[in-house]
Amino acid sequence: MGKMSFQGSQDEILKHAWMTKRSQLKSRISWTNYKERWFCLTRGSLSYYDGDEEMKRKEKGRIYVRDIRLVENVKIEDRPYSFQIKYYESGQEYTLYIQSRGEV
Repeated sequence: MGKMSFQGSQDEILKHAWMTKRSQLKSRISWTNYKERWFCLTRGSLSYYDGDEEMKRKEKGRIYVRDIRLVENVKIEDRPYSFQIKYYESGQEYTLYIQSRGEV
């Protein structure tokens, strides 16, 4: 994603994969939908991107590890391998629902 990552640094990519993210409904006029996103986990954050071509991917969101309060498996409709991440951003709590393609 344009940055060099040095082994042992905060930017070192520990895991990366395509996963499905549920909309966070931060707006009152949005509805629940699911989108494929490219996720990258580093020591400092979990980031997700859109786009299939690596050089053209745009960051759509970033959650800092220090802001995460909970990560746990959940059952969502007919979506196996789902989990939720509860985190704080600007003093407000949010929940991000993600489905991996298999056990991570």
